Amino acid sequence: MLDGLITEVVVAVIFATAGYFYVSIKTGIQRYLLERRYPVAGEFISTYEDEDAQGNRLLIKAPVVLKQKGLKVTGITFFGDKRWLIDCDYDPKGFLHGIYYAESTRDGGLGNIFLEVSLNGDMDGIWSGYDSANKKLSHGRYTFKRTLDCEIRPMRPNEATRVVSIAEKQLGESYLKETDLLVEGSSLCLVAVRKDQSIVGFVTGRTVSREDLYAQFPKLGGVKSRSMDIANTIGYVGSVACDEEHKGRGVGDRLLAACIEKLRQDGAEYFVMTGWKDGERVNIGSLAVRHNFEPLEEITDYWREASEREGYYCPSCGVPPCRCAAVVFARYSA
Repeated sequence: MLDGLITEVVVAVIFATAGYFYVSIKTGIQRYLLERRYPVAGEFISTYEDEDAQGNRLLIKAPVVLKQKGLKVTGITFFGDKRWLIDCDYDPKGFLHGIYYAESTRDGGLGNIFLEVSLNGDMDGIWSGYDSANKKLSHGRYTFKRTLDCEIRPMRPNEATRVVSIAEKQLGESYLKETDLLVEGSSLCLVAVRKDQSIVGFVTGRTVSREDLYAQFPKLGGVKSRSMDIANTIGYVGSVACDEEHKGRGVGDRLLAACIEKLRQDGAEYFVMTGWKDGERVNIGSLAVRHNFEPLEEITDYWREASEREGYYCPSCGVPPCRCAAVVFARYSA
């Protein structure tokens, strides 16, 4: 009788175990098929409308990483030192909907997300929620663009023409010359290259002593920064630009991160970059903040003398002189 009971228990355990594995495998297959049919996971650059304390409308860009299990989508997004978690469901009709909330319990940010997923995986929709910084309910447009798969590497001499072409369209005619890029040892130039070997963006930079930095860029000498004054070697980020077709897909982020790392390896203790200000918009403002740069000072007519001397055309001002201001951003090496 005891042997029979043991046998029944063993059989029950075997069937229960088999049932558990069957359900697990079935669920796993179903999730896999759903993920293959409705792929949402991946890395994105999001753009969302927000407001500052004065009520001015802003466009903020922030990286997003989404993970997927079947129709359940979770993720994380961050801007500067703030991070938000995302918890959404995917509707097979082509919509992603759910909530976002601040990772830190000290931040009261909380709200809703509704996005329509396009055939190429990009998303467009709205967010609404409680703005803890301004203490009010708010909303705005919310878009996700998949990051571009590209390699970051040093520019080759025969690629200088393409780099200058991107610079002319994004930064102004004659702002950057091939001779600037081809002088050995003058500066670093990294390019973003797609699998078809087309160049879609670039970044320039150099390591300089404090004295050389002030000699090359005299207006930076008036910037009040004790850290800049005591740093022996400064990493200066010159230009970051991406062609129009591939903007908003993380190319600038990857270029800037690679440039910072290379300059750090070359001994940079402190990093400086300047952002071109057009009206209220600073062209690299969001990019700088995402990489832990902080604005130090705004300098009026920063490029005026150089534009007249070099004869380059500003995208905003047109023919020289350039009357745009520059915002100086800086960060520590660590």
